[in-house]
Amino acid sequence: MKIDPYKHRERYLRWKESAKNGLAHLSPQNKQILLKYINDMEMGLNVAFIMKKGPRSFIRLNALRIRIGFLMKLFQEKCNLPDLTQVTEEQLHKLFGELRNGTISRNDGKIYQSAKDYARDFKAFWHWHQK
Repeated sequence: MKIDPYKHRERYLRWKESAKNGLAHLSPQNKQILLKYINDMEMGLNVAFIMKKGPRSFIRLNALRIRIGFLMKLFQEKCNLPDLTQVTEEQLHKLFGELRNGTISRNDGKIYQSAKDYARDFKAFWHWHQK
C-alpha cells in the first residue's frame, strides 16, 4: 500500500463529490466536458496509444482538473466561449502567448513559469476530445 502524506486521494474524492453539485466558475457545457475527461483519465480510458494504459494517479488527476478547469475559465472570460471544444487555433496561440509574456499573470502578479505545462495538458485534452 502506498502512503499518501499529501492527501491527494482525499482531495480528489472531495472535489469529485462537490463537482456533482456544480462548479461555480464553469459553464454547464464545460463542467460536463471536464467531468467526462477526468473520469476517463481516472479509469485510463481513451488515452494516447503511446502512453501507458491504465488509470492515472490522484496527483495527476488533481493537476489535470486544476489546469484544464483554469483554461476553461480563461477561455470563458477572454473569448466568451461557453464550450472549450469551440476554441480556434488563433485563440489558443494568443492565450498561451499572454500566459508566457505576463499579460495574464498569477494572483500575486508574477508571470506564469509553467505556461508550457498548461499547453501540454491542453494538448492531451484536445487529443482526448478528438478521439
